[in-house]
Amino acid sequence: MKQKGFTLIELLVVIAIIGLLSSLAIVSLNSARDKANDVQIKSDLAQIRTIAELTTDGSGDYTDFDAADWAPLTPPSCSPSAIYTIVKEEADLFGDNAGASYAVYAILCSDNDQYFCVDSTGNAVELTYDSENPEPGGEYPMPLDSTVKCQY
Repeated sequence: MKQKGFTLIELLVVIAIIGLLSSLAIVSLNSARDKANDVQIKSDLAQIRTIAELTTDGSGDYTDFDAADWAPLTPPSCSPSAIYTIVKEEADLFGDNAGASYAVYAILCSDNDQYFCVDSTGNAVELTYDSENPEPGGEYPMPLDSTVKCQY
């Protein structure tokens, strides 16, 4: 008389295959989650740029534009940036141009060597931090040039 059913080996093979497929799905899901968080950061920074233009009424004077204007917007917990960082142009020797430009940036979730930066000139760029050659002190450098705009 033949018994119907599966042997122990067959069951173990099926369980191993299911385990392998589920682990691949979880890894893929984490990657998608990080990319979604990157999209959130980029969207928030685009909103901050819009807030800056509304705050200045198109005058180009960003002296009153600061983090309080976008307080509800914070990067996702996966980003090493605890806040969106703003840098504004300082006054020159004659006291002119203070607040004439700004840049706001945050570190992306999918790659901690990548920044996203928006500035008063309308640039919105992804920048790379060279982790092999960090700035003295090991801090993330500001991805800006001397005129307070995103480097690209």
